[in-house]
Amino acid sequence: MPPGPVNLSECIATINLVRNSRQPLHFTIDVSYPGYEGYIATLSGSLIDRYACSSHFHLMMERDSEESFIFGTTLFDRCTRLHPWLRNNGFHRGSGCWGLELNHGGIIYVQDINVQSDLRNQGIGSWTLQQLFSSILGAKDHVYCWPSPTESHPAGDHQTLFKQLLSFFRQNGFRRIGLTQFFAYSPKNNHPSRLIPPTNDIDPEETNGIIAPQASSAFEHFTVWTRQTLTESQIILFISL
Repeated sequence: MPPGPVNLSECIATINLVRNSRQPLHFTIDVSYPGYEGYIATLSGSLIDRYACSSHFHLMMERDSEESFIFGTTLFDRCTRLHPWLRNNGFHRGSGCWGLELNHGGIIYVQDINVQSDLRNQGIGSWTLQQLFSSILGAKDHVYCWPSPTESHPAGDHQTLFKQLLSFFRQNGFRRIGLTQFFAYSPKNNHPSRLIPPTNDIDPEETNGIIAPQASSAFEHFTVWTRQTLTESQIILFISL
């Protein structure tokens, strides 16, 4: 155990890139601290070179994992272009802070971030994200995430953890894309998403359940999915997008 509070300046981040023959490339960030056995925090994710995907983006994501497939089909067409209903004027674009800029640059997806339970609320998670931003994120890239507990919890605990994850990512600059379950981060300080205070970012419940017809029948699932409630029938709905 580290003596007393963690001094973030003493944390050491190690980035590991798992190279393989196809996209996406997976990576981890492991954070160690003097005097602590094991890692005090870990972050895992994937790097997607959209220019190497051609028109096979959905197929590539499906081969990677169920979560990757849902992420890819919810936000992008098969050529990694943002779905028009998420950027055009209208109800379904949510806060309206995201647009055609998401059609460019690399796609960095944060799958999981975890801080040892006895060391939480000391800024370690935010520090770990900053290591990602400073080491991997390019000027035209964007970081995406799906804030949702990845393990089963009692209903009350699950909701509390879910709200904590939303707050964590929003405090670190992520804002919701349309009314989907996915959030994005831009490295540009003048990006419209940076002008929205964390407490003003839109949530689906604020829309009173109204869904724009242009968003297709699959859109109705955006506000209810978590990573623990996916079913095969719901996945199939995305194949026609």
